[in-house]
Amino acid sequence: MNYSRGFTYLDTIFGLTALLLLIGFIYGSIQIVRERTVTNQLTTIADAFSNELLNELSLRIYDENIENFRTLGLTIKNDFGADEAESQADLSSLDDIDDFHGISVTNPAYSGMTATIELDYVEVDTMNSTVTTSIPPTTLKRAQIEITHARLRNPYRTSQIFGANMLPEELINPPYVTKMLLVDETPGLNIIMPGDALSFKVAFNENVFVTDAEADFSLYINLNFGILTGDIGTYQNRASLPGEVKADYVSGDGTDTLLFRYEVEENHASTDIDQFLGYTNELTIQNGRLVNSEDKEMINSLPGPDSEDSNFDQYSIIGLLEPIESYIYTAAELDSFNQQNNEQFFEQSPTEIFNNWPRTERNVYYANKADAENGERWYSCLNHWGTYTRGKCASIEWELLANPERVSQPENVWYLNTFISPDSLEKFTFEATLSSNDADDDYIGLVIAYERNKKDICNAEGEHDPNTCITEEISGGINNSFLVLMRSGNGVSPLTGNVGRFGVLYWLEAKNGSGRFRNLYWTKRVFNESTAGNQNWRNNQYTRVKIMRDGNIIKAWTGPFTNVLPDPDNPQYSDDIIEIDLASDNRLHKFIGKRQYGYATYSQARSQYYDVQLLGGVTSRLDVNILISGSGSETSVDEFYKANDDGNYIEQDVSTLQSVLGYPRQATNPSTGNIFVVTSNNVIFYPGDWP
Repeated sequence: MNYSRGFTYLDTIFGLTALLLLIGFIYGSIQIVRERTVTNQLTTIADAFSNELLNELSLRIYDENIENFRTLGLTIKNDFGADEAESQADLSSLDDIDDFHGISVTNPAYSGMTATIELDYVEVDTMNSTVTTSIPPTTLKRAQIEITHARLRNPYRTSQIFGANMLPEELINPPYVTKMLLVDETPGLNIIMPGDALSFKVAFNENVFVTDAEADFSLYINLNFGILTGDIGTYQNRASLPGEVKADYVSGDGTDTLLFRYEVEENHASTDIDQFLGYTNELTIQNGRLVNSEDKEMINSLPGPDSEDSNFDQYSIIGLLEPIESYIYTAAELDSFNQQNNEQFFEQSPTEIFNNWPRTERNVYYANKADAENGERWYSCLNHWGTYTRGKCASIEWELLANPERVSQPENVWYLNTFISPDSLEKFTFEATLSSNDADDDYIGLVIAYERNKKDICNAEGEHDPNTCITEEISGGINNSFLVLMRSGNGVSPLTGNVGRFGVLYWLEAKNGSGRFRNLYWTKRVFNESTAGNQNWRNNQYTRVKIMRDGNIIKAWTGPFTNVLPDPDNPQYSDDIIEIDLASDNRLHKFIGKRQYGYATYSQARSQYYDVQLLGGVTSRLDVNILISGSGSETSVDEFYKANDDGNYIEQDVSTLQSVLGYPRQATNPSTGNIFVVTSNNVIFYPGDWP
């Protein structure tokens, strides 16, 4: 019997599964087609967007410096992006191609799309069909555009190379800066004051050569800092102008690294404790050139302070004015504060300094003018003619001359005769104009450091016979030691056969009072002064000298002989800088640390010292008495007294503190030794880890 079999339950399941798979395949195919259609549409739109941006680029000049690139140099990669007066939000404000670097662009016509643009210098190798990026500027820039959209799985990318319309050989790679480094400082907070100095190293991609034939050549880094004008209590603050605060070129000609040095002047200071030193990112060169071995001028851009090629962001450099001594007490020192209010303050005049500074001759040390007059009765000094004569000690002969006021040693002494500061410093800048009205050719100078070796018997308490004290000092052998800067015409030899004009010397007294120079560094030729025959000081001859001491490092400069007083604010110094490291010479270890400084003369009558300037030490005392509470930088001024003309302390309104003290400076209480910082409106403890 014949019959037909119907569909079973399993057949139905299999059929439905096959149908669903077919429908899914058809749907998936439709979706893929749809996605591809959307991607193609978005790609077409993105292409139009990128072409619009490329057209914007093509309308710009290759580089805003292109017309004067031999002078200004092409823009380096670190400086790509909109300039200060331009805005990437307004494309019409951009005037050259690299202004588009780093820009993100949206346009309502291209909904949902964001375009970013990156610019690079490139080199093209047509032989190998390769394009490589270049750090130094070239004649080609490549713009890469990347467009993103939420529906695009991968960004749309395109690029185009723009040319400078110059042959590649026209643009020999010029020297350019690769690193901007602050050296010799400790990362973190750094306090700088007048007399201090900061050194900078600027590294180039190749050796550079300095051409400085012009007398007024200048190569420097402009620094951003505060400038204070006026007197204490009337300070006005403003930002520094170009060329006003600068790190000057020191050395490095013919190498790939130039050294610059910034010397802090007395009106360079932060206006508050959170204002730090910065710099502008261009080298400044005047009346000279900086070139590579192919005579190509440098690109003068510096890495920005926040660039990875600069370490400046590792430092917080705050400037304080010249330090002062001031009576500042804490709440725990209330009794001393109250006692100080009952004392009088006396400002030290130049005449008082003349009377109170110690003097030395041979191995005798007089604490002041009065002691010199008293001691002279008991001691016979070696006069100019080489014989001992009682009552003829040169220490008493120092003079204070007027119009202009200056110190002078009139005697032609045959041993080192000095006028020494009572205080000791380790970091300072010391300048003076030297002169003599005597037509001789010997030495006038400055004491850089003085070491006194004496017997304690001269410091015995109570009254003592000056004769006994001096005799004991001599017999015990003081062996005074001096580190001195000396300037001469063509004077007596510091060492046999080594006649010179400018040097840093080491003087050692013998026990019998006879002394001798030990040569450290001596130069025979200074400016255009002859190396043969005598050159006397003559009447109305002046020369400027300068010492900078920074711990163990001593640097010294001299100027030429002139017939007019040098301008102390704009002195002319020789390029021949003397530099000595105290730590590198065993003879000089005794001068390490704080030492006294002053004037020195040897065998030159009528030695005179004009326009003496000292920065870096405590040179003044503010006649105020202040009580503070709190700790660290979280303090407040509770009471404030100021001395009147009679020296009596009168209470002041605390709100007037700034009008009296001015802007930030270090202040040391001479009674307690505690150190503070006077800010624009407060007194805080000297910083440990602030701000």
